[in-house]
Amino acid sequence: MPLPNGKVSVFRRSSKGELSYKHSLRINYIPVDDKIEFNLCHDPNVALRFDLSSGWRSNIWPKLNRANAFKRIGSGNIVVDHGARVAGWDQHAIVAQRIDHFSGRPIDVQIC
Repeated sequence: MPLPNGKVSVFRRSSKGELSYKHSLRINYIPVDDKIEFNLCHDPNVALRFDLSSGWRSNIWPKLNRANAFKRIGSGNIVVDHGARVAGWDQHAIVAQRIDHFSGRPIDVQIC
């Protein structure tokens, strides 16, 4: 069945049989046999976690005290000024994505 331009509202039926509003969205015409998907926002039974497996810093840039200059540590013959202050660095991290699912029903997951 085609859907005309307009607003589509989604409701959820509770265990008591009552309806509660979930989400609505404006759509353009959807022809016969086309599929439509709704992103229904946050589900408290599904959690996406990012677990840090390792991390490190590289390309450390100190600001030299004797001159208004910055030098990258490890860029060649440089004498390290122990009174210098760190002005910046590159941060690296390796993370694992993990999805925890606590309801008994199947879910579809799409990571973009």
